[in-house]
Amino acid sequence: MKLLCLLVSKSGSLVSREEIVEKIWNGYGGGDDGLTQAISFLRKILNDTHKMIIETVPKGATFLGGKQNC
Repeated sequence: MKLLCLLVSKSGSLVSREEIVEKIWNGYGGGDDGLTQAISFLRKILNDTHKMIIETVPKGATFLGGKQNC
């Protein structure tokens, strides 16, 4: 849930992998793998099969689902 809240709070802006790992996993070395799994999980629960809500690029992720409160 923290990841979704972080992405929603910066809706439309790229959030770097480094920032996500630092804020969600407190800089834990395995956070990169955790991020990949967490994005996959969020896409599944948001029914984002076409990657229209969460867009990912090699350096981070962007929430495209509009401004929401978290």
